[in-house]
Amino acid sequence: MVCSELGHLHSSLEPLLKVLMPHTATEHTEATKTELRIRGVVEKLNQLFPPRPFTHMNTTTSAKHSTVTILNPQDLYCRGDQLDVLLETRDHLGRRKHYGGDFLRARMSSPTLKAGASGKVTDFNNGTYRALRGRPQELWAP
Repeated sequence: MVCSELGHLHSSLEPLLKVLMPHTATEHTEATKTELRIRGVVEKLNQLFPPRPFTHMNTTTSAKHSTVTILNPQDLYCRGDQLDVLLETRDHLGRRKHYGGDFLRARMSSPTLKAGASGKVTDFNNGTYRALRGRPQELWAP
């Protein structure tokens, strides 16, 4: 029974072993392609993380010190109008942040209308974010 279990284990690991220890030129080429694909995925994932470690509360994003700018200001917004907002983040010491990675949600609401809506947030990975709300007619009421 032990021998059959080892045989099953070897057969299930065989594709991995071929990638890790190629025996022929073709297998070596396949291993290289796989390694390059894996390296590419890891590099893309690494770009999603801020380049700085969390060192102190003062270096984290502060809503109080960050600024929000409406990019297409109008006196009146009607159904179907697009609301475009730029958020420039700053830390608790008021210093501009130069990397992204914050978890943000765009939300607008009206207590008078008893309605609200969410928007899409884009992280530019440089401390700025764009919140876009394209269809105010989709306001919902409870």
